[in-house]
Amino acid sequence: MAYTKPGVTVTYQQGTVSPNLTPPDLFAVVVGKGYNVRDIAPDSTFEDTYATLYDNDAGTTAVSLSGLFVAGGANVDSNSIYVDLLSGSGGRKILDPDTDFGYVGGVVTISGGLDASFDDAAIKIGYREQRLTDNSLVAFESVQDVEARIGKVDLFNPLTWGLSWALANAGLTVIGYGINSSNETTGHTNAITDFALDDDPYAITPMTNVSAIHSLYQTHVNAMSAADEKKERILIAGRSISWVDSDGTGTTGSDDASTDKAKTMNDIADAAFANGESRVFWVYPDVVYIYQTMHLSQIKRDYMNNAFGGAYGTILGEFAKLTKNITLNSGTVLYKGSLITDAVWELLKADAESDRQMMFDVLVPVPGFYMAASIVGQRSGLRPEQPLTNVPVAGPTELKYSGDFFSETQLNAAANGGTYWMWQKNLVAPVVSRHQLSTDRSSIQRQEMSIRSALDFCGKFVRAGVEPYIGRYTITPNFLKMLQMVVSAQGQYLVREGHLNSFSITTMNVDTIASDTILCTVEVGVKFPVNRIKFTLVF
Repeated sequence: MAYTKPGVTVTYQQGTVSPNLTPPDLFAVVVGKGYNVRDIAPDSTFEDTYATLYDNDAGTTAVSLSGLFVAGGANVDSNSIYVDLLSGSGGRKILDPDTDFGYVGGVVTISGGLDASFDDAAIKIGYREQRLTDNSLVAFESVQDVEARIGKVDLFNPLTWGLSWALANAGLTVIGYGINSSNETTGHTNAITDFALDDDPYAITPMTNVSAIHSLYQTHVNAMSAADEKKERILIAGRSISWVDSDGTGTTGSDDASTDKAKTMNDIADAAFANGESRVFWVYPDVVYIYQTMHLSQIKRDYMNNAFGGAYGTILGEFAKLTKNITLNSGTVLYKGSLITDAVWELLKADAESDRQMMFDVLVPVPGFYMAASIVGQRSGLRPEQPLTNVPVAGPTELKYSGDFFSETQLNAAANGGTYWMWQKNLVAPVVSRHQLSTDRSSIQRQEMSIRSALDFCGKFVRAGVEPYIGRYTITPNFLKMLQMVVSAQGQYLVREGHLNSFSITTMNVDTIASDTILCTVEVGVKFPVNRIKFTLVF
C-alpha cells in the first residue's frame, strides 16, 4: 500500500449548475420599398438643382431627369412626380399632377396649366426613386440612424416611415430591409429567402396590403417556427377592407349607397377564421390619418392614390383633411376637418399661387400597414408576456373605419373571426388595439398575441441555454442530472422574471428508439390577459 501522510484531503465536485441566462431578443422587422425622396419645399436644398427654364413659346417643354438622379435614375416612380414653376418676378404656378404634365422614359413633358407670364420660369420638380441597395437586414437604433443609412424619414418613403413608427414604439433596436425589385412580389420573395438564413427576425411586417404577399410571409413564419428550423416568428400584416353589398358582391367603397357594413365585417371575419393561424395577426382598419405639412400637389387625392395604391395594394380613395380653418382670398372659410376634395384642392391652389404658398398642414390618409409597423415595434419593445390590448401606439393621429364608422356589434363580429382591429375612443384619444387577436380563435392560448410571444420567448431562451451541451457530452446518469439542473434553473428564471406563472419538468428520459436523443417534457403556466371583469350589483 502506498504511504499517505496523515492529514485532511478536500475533493471538489460540482453539485449545482449555473447556466447562461441571457434572454433572447424578439426583434421587429420592417420590410418594404425604400426611396430617395426629392421634395419641393421652401427650405429644400434640392430646389435650386432644378433650375431648368420653361419656354412658353414652344407650347410644351420636355425636362430630362437624367441629371437629377441620385441613385442612377432608372427607378423613378412616375406617379410621384409633381412640378412647380417660379417666374422671374417670384410668382408661383402649381401644376396639376393629373392634367398638366406627363412622364415617360426619364422625361417630364409639361403641356398644360400655363400662361405667358411664366415664360422662362424656373421648373421645380419633386419625385421619389426606389433604392435597390438596401436588401439586407440592418439594425437601426434611432431615426437619425435610419436617415443616415437609407434616406430621410418621409411619408412617401414606406421603409423609413415604417421604421420610424416601429422605433417610436419599440424604444430599442429595430431591423429594416429594403426590397431589391420594383416588382413588389419579387422583392418580398427575395426578402423572405434572406430572412430564412438569419436568426434575428421575430415580428415581421411587410409595408404592403397585398394579401398574396401576406400569404408568402405566413408560409415563411410557419416554416421558420417549426421545431427543426428553430426560428420562431410572427407576422403582423396591415389588411385591406373588401367592401360588399348585401348580396355579397363588391362595391365601389364605403360610401357606396349599396355597401352593407354588417356583411362586410362578417366576410372579413369569415376570411380570418378560415386562415386560422396563431402566428398571423391581421391588422385593421386600412386607413390611418397622420398629421403632416405637405406640398399641395401631394395632398390631391389622385396623387395619394397613386403613391399608396398600385403595387402596394388597394387604392385608398380617401381625401386628406384640413387641420385648421383657412379663410380664402374670396372670403370663403374652409373649416378644420374639411375634406380636401378635388374642388377644394382647386380653391387652395388658386390661393396658394396668389399668396406664393405651397405647404399646408393636413391630416393625410395612409394605408393600415403603416400602423402595423407601430405594432411590430410595440411587440418587440414590451415584455413578451405583456398584452397589447388597449395599449396606446405611437404614430397614428386618427383612424377611419373603426369606432367612427362601424358599430360595436359589427366590430365584435369581425373580432369573432380573429382580427386585430385598432380603435380610438374619440379624435383626441390614443389609438389602441381592441383585442390582440390572431387569426386562430380555437382557444385563448392560441388567439392572444402575448401568450404566443411569451411562449416563443421561453422556447428561444431554453434552446439557447441548452445548446452548448449538444455534442460535447455523453448521455450518463450524471449528465441527465446536470441537464435537469440546467433546465430547472432556466425555469426558475422565467418564473422569477415574470414571463411564466410556472415551469415544471415532468419527464426527462433517453429516447428508447434514438439512443442519442433525450426527451424532455415541461409543463408551463402561461399568463392570461385580463380581458373581462364581470360585476353583479346586488341591491
